[in-house]
Amino acid sequence: MRFLLVGQAVADVVVRPAGSFPRREHTELVDEIGLFPGGCTLNTALALKKLGFTPDVVTKVGRDALGEFLMREMERAGLPTDMVEVGGRTSACLVLVGSDGKRSFLYAPGASEELEEGDLPEDLGAWDWVHASGVMKARRMDWGRFFRRAESQGLVTSVGVEYDPDGMWEEKVRDILPLDYLFLNRLEGERITGRRLPEEMAEVLRRWGARTVLITLGKDGCYIYGEEEGYVPGFRVNEVDGTGAGDAFVAGFLAARARGWRLRDSALVANACGASAVTKLGATAGVVGWEEVLRWVQSRRGR
Repeated sequence: MRFLLVGQAVADVVVRPAGSFPRREHTELVDEIGLFPGGCTLNTALALKKLGFTPDVVTKVGRDALGEFLMREMERAGLPTDMVEVGGRTSACLVLVGSDGKRSFLYAPGASEELEEGDLPEDLGAWDWVHASGVMKARRMDWGRFFRRAESQGLVTSVGVEYDPDGMWEEKVRDILPLDYLFLNRLEGERITGRRLPEEMAEVLRRWGARTVLITLGKDGCYIYGEEEGYVPGFRVNEVDGTGAGDAFVAGFLAARARGWRLRDSALVANACGASAVTKLGATAGVVGWEEVLRWVQSRRGR
């Protein structure tokens, strides 16, 4: 299975623990501050690489120190960088992680948000599956047109929804549908559909054109609605940093489906990958490889 991932690459500065901002003109001590590769798309690509796949990545980074850092991290992981455009300022995020692993963000848009359809290859025949994330912030992209083109060329299509700074949740999601797979969390589902229960959210999204809906529920796992329906249990771990859990979930699901796994079993793999991601600081440092994921899944099945 050949994956094309499109969207965000972000430099994450992660601070832990950070319960609140210090008062002005005051300094507070924290345990650790780290610079990590981030952004939904790059996170998913790095996790997929750990799971045995080498996706191509279309994104933009700045011509600056942070951009150089992201390029080095991609090369170190063995990801191709030939479709990464360099210019402008790198998108960056300050991630404040509380002692419970919950996060707050300060985000500075940059090169990733300048992505346009012209940055993507016209002929998509080299790939089997295209996944996009960061779609809410990339205002120059006509995602609906791009995905219609991808489907016309026979690709599997999927999108990971994320926070919309414009608050135009429903309009943007409806524009990109139909799709084969739509990934989102419970809060995003509420914002988009106005419903409270995952079953109701999924039903609305299916009516709009999402053929399969996967709603992540944190430590409680996920809800799936497609060829199979229902709740899929999660894994209990010691949460250090929740950054990137949803992106690792996507990577796990893609890796399992590419290996021919059924929907529910693929969602269980996705839950394991998402859980592993939260065990270390940074979006992908904790993500485990495929063999370890299988051990997690077998431990769940053995109960």
